[in-house]
Amino acid sequence: MEIIIFGISHFDPQSYKNLVKILRCQKSSRSDPPLFIATEWGQKAFEEIRNQRPQFREMIKNNWPQLSTNQQALDVIVKTLGFEGDCYTELFPSTKTIWLDNDRDVSVSDYAVNRLSMYKGFLNNKVPGDIIQDLHLEAARRIQTAQLDDTSRDKKWAENLAQQFVSSSNGYGFAIVGRLHATNAIANNFFSALSERGFTCSWHDLST
Repeated sequence: MEIIIFGISHFDPQSYKNLVKILRCQKSSRSDPPLFIATEWGQKAFEEIRNQRPQFREMIKNNWPQLSTNQQALDVIVKTLGFEGDCYTELFPSTKTIWLDNDRDVSVSDYAVNRLSMYKGFLNNKVPGDIIQDLHLEAARRIQTAQLDDTSRDKKWAENLAQQFVSSSNGYGFAIVGRLHATNAIANNFFSALSERGFTCSWHDLST
């Protein structure tokens, strides 16, 4: 089985746009949909985050009023909140979602508030010119120095997929995870753990 891993930057609006673009390309180039889409979220946490998007929209508009007249940019920023969990549903409505972090207990009640604070830090509290580009440049700069110190989640994710799918079977699936989990350059990460279990893996860096 082939697993295509999309390595994203969780906080980068451009990474969200890159992911949607490549998913559309995958849909147009294949005759059958993926058997599954695995995402780096737990379902409960994602749904709570998705419900914060209307609040996040108002927070963004209040902090950067000029975005009220730039609906396209505003929509992209809002959809970035938890995009790993639903950016593919319109393209692949019948495909099964595998929530890789269902067993992870995380508090996301202030997720939108914390994301706004992060973006203000990205912009150094300045008025952005091209806000998507400005946020992207800072997110891309930060991800270059990020490290993956703990790979225990990666092994659990790979085992989850191995229990549900036979590596030697036909078909393919997608996985949407952070770049450090996706790359083939880090030992014991998600890519490595899947390969060790016999899956044919490839990855795309969508963080640049």
